[in-house]
Amino acid sequence: HGTLTYPDSSAGWSNTWWYRVAATDGPNQSAFSASAGPVTTDVQPLYDLTVRNTRTSDIYVWVQSAGTGLWYNTAGSGWSTRQTGQRVRKNKQEIWYNLPCGVFYVFASSDAAGNSPVPSIGGSSDLSSGSSTISY
Repeated sequence: HGTLTYPDSSAGWSNTWWYRVAATDGPNQSAFSASAGPVTTDVQPLYDLTVRNTRTSDIYVWVQSAGTGLWYNTAGSGWSTRQTGQRVRKNKQEIWYNLPCGVFYVFASSDAAGNSPVPSIGGSSDLSSGSSTISY
């Protein structure tokens, strides 16, 4: 008579679920239990990404979720298409606020159209467990 737990990785963030269970023994299955719930999953954590420009000229930056492909602006809004790059002035920084947890690609260019990529120290940032900083 122990306690059995089952992590439901498909439940997603901020969802409410009801669960029923059945026992199986080979080809035999018991009737389902009564519904248990509601169970509400955690709210998705949001983190900040700081981009530092250590160069002697301005750069333009784009931030894209590796998981969803969405492009984000500094306010944390996401789009399916790439928007205008965020200008990061020389020796300054900009912060992308309230990004969902996950890995993000960070692209930098010396021109607003993104035609002149800037070599980076790192090309992605992992926001899986907290806020992060990337420097160019």
